[in-house]
Amino acid sequence: MAQKYFGKNIPVASGFDLAAQSPLDARTVVTAYADLATIPDIQKYAGLNVYVEEQKKYYFWDGTTWKEDVSQGPKGDPGEQGP
Repeated sequence: MAQKYFGKNIPVASGFDLAAQSPLDARTVVTAYADLATIPDIQKYAGLNVYVEEQKKYYFWDGTTWKEDVSQGPKGDPGEQGP
């Protein structure tokens, strides 16, 4: 399956719904990692961030390849509480 929301555009001129259950940019969600390859080169730009539902992870296009977005690492130990 290719881009999940492709073709479900939100018309800006009229009928814009802020509560729409679709992303504003159809490139931002794909079902599987392999679907990243279906995003046409003309639509990709360095920094494009796409959520892959199958893996529950974000990937970003660095201008050459897709890389896992690890901007937020795993949660650490809570540490000690103060007095």
